Parts: sequence; C-alpha cells; structure tokens
Amino acid sequence: NYTPDETKYFQKLKFESPTALTCPICYHPFDQYTTGGLTSYHYLICSGCALILNIHPNNHYTLANCVDTYSPLWQYEKSLLTLDDMKKIIDNAEPLSKEYQQKREAEIQKHNAEIQKRDLIIQHQKEDLAEFDKSLTLGTPMLPTPRDLTIVLKKNEKPIYKLEDVSFSEPRAVRTSNGGYGGVSVRITKGVTLHSGRVGSTSESHDEIKNIDNGDFLITNKRIIFLGSNRTINIDLNKIVSVSNEYNTIQIQRSNKQKPEYFGNIKTTEHITVENRGYDIDIDASMIKKLIIGLIQ
Repeated sequence: NYTPDETKYFQKLKFESPTALTCPICYHPFDQYTTGGLTSYHYLICSGCALILNIHPNNHYTLANCVDTYSPLWQYEKSLLTLDDMKKIIDNAEPLSKEYQQKREAEIQKHNAEIQKRDLIIQHQKEDLAEFDKSLTLGTPMLPTPRDLTIVLKKNEKPIYKLEDVSFSEPRAVRTSNGGYGGVSVRITKGVTLHSGRVGSTSESHDEIKNIDNGDFLITNKRIIFLGSNRTINIDLNKIVSVSNEYNTIQIQRSNKQKPEYFGNIKTTEHITVENRGYDIDIDASMIKKLIIGLIQ
C-alpha cells in the first residue's frame, strides 16, 4: 500500500540478485536492490508482503517500509536488528486490542476496495485504448470530426480527421560536379614551369528529400488532401500502393506517381471520451498510417 511517490522511488531501484534470506513476516524470499548515483544504498525487498529493509554491515537491518501499519516492527523502525531479532519481535508481540483489530480490519477493507477500484480503472483503460486502436483499424476513428472546412468535398465524401501544420516533402534531383586536372608539368628554368594537359569535370545526379510546403492534412473516406500555401495535393485512397511511417513522418507511394511523397510533423494530442471516461491521446504517424490503411481496406 505504497504512496505514488514511494512507488516511483522504488521503481528506480536496480535489481541485484535473489537471496537465500526469508522475510520474518511471511517467510517469502528476499531480493536485493540498490540505488544508483554517487552513493549507493542497498535494500532487501520481500517478494511476498513487500517488506523493505535497509542493509547494514554484519547482517543487521533497519525497517524502510512495511505494508502493515500495525506491525510491531514499527516500534523498532530505527533500531539495528538481525532477521532473527525481527522474528522474535513478531512472535512475542502482544495481541492487538479489540479496538485496534477493528481499526486494522477497517483499513484492510479500505485498502482492498482501493485496489479493486484501481484495478477496475486500469482494466477500463486497457479496454478503451484497445477500442480506440480498433477504431483506427476499421477506418472509423474515435477522433473529433473536422468542421469549418475550406475544402470542397465530393459527393458522398465525408471528412474523417484533420491535422494542421503538416510538412510536405518529396525527392528532388540534385546534381554535383567533380573537377580534375590531368597532364604533365615540366620545369624549364627557375620560376618557370610548363604545364601540358587538360582540365576536366564529371557530374552525377542523386535524389534528396526537400521540404516543399506546409499546410493542412485532411483525411476523408475517399482521399487524402494536402492544402498548403503553394501546393495542393489530392491522393485517392484507391490509388495508394503503400504507406509507411518513421518517427513523425508518413511516406505514401501511389500508382499514378513515380516518386513517394512525405508528410511530416504528424504529431498532436486529442482528447477522447469513452463512456464518460476521458483520455488525452498522443496522435503520431503510426496511428495515421493505421487509419489510412483501415480506410483503404
């Protein structure tokens, strides 16, 4: 029953090795962990009840954390103890009073209820995110429908999703030249040299990806439309041969165009709601690729 800060702290611990030592409370084996940094601290963490002990020299330990807030070990929180000492403290502890037993039972029930509530939230999150992913695959994304469009849509064409400030790039041929001299140099006299030969050059061409424009990137049920300040691009979904993504860029290859087209800066955050449960989803190129393929299929 750790707090979020405690959980984050212990998640940073580095696992070292299992041990042959057993927990004095539940008799499950201990694992050894350590912190990083200039000064390292070593811990034993029980794999059963999550009892945490600080390791000191000569097989002595101090209590770092214990789930059971009524454990008699808390009375010796700062004392150096062996594991046998801890077992004796637990075995010889006086029974809790009826009042304390009731309080302890109430805390356990509250804790279990919180765990169930947390597990239910996590389960809902998994199911909702899986449903969102499925909606992309089916081409019916759980995303806000674009409104106030300046683009004229065709008959039976519906807007699906819109991204702003998307970059458009394409391969452009770049030619490079290499110059050289070939011939013989003969020294005639001091300070005078005769050169015979010729100067030549060669050139070769290769493609480089050049950014052409920036603008809106609209996906409909029939096509992809890029509307930039200098370029307008229409890509019919049924002409798309392949879609791939890398980082925040998607590459589209279509049958009526020889070279691929690149659309970058595909990243934004959208808020979606599933049965009154809200999530902020980071939209990236892989999701847009999945959506395009879902619409094509």
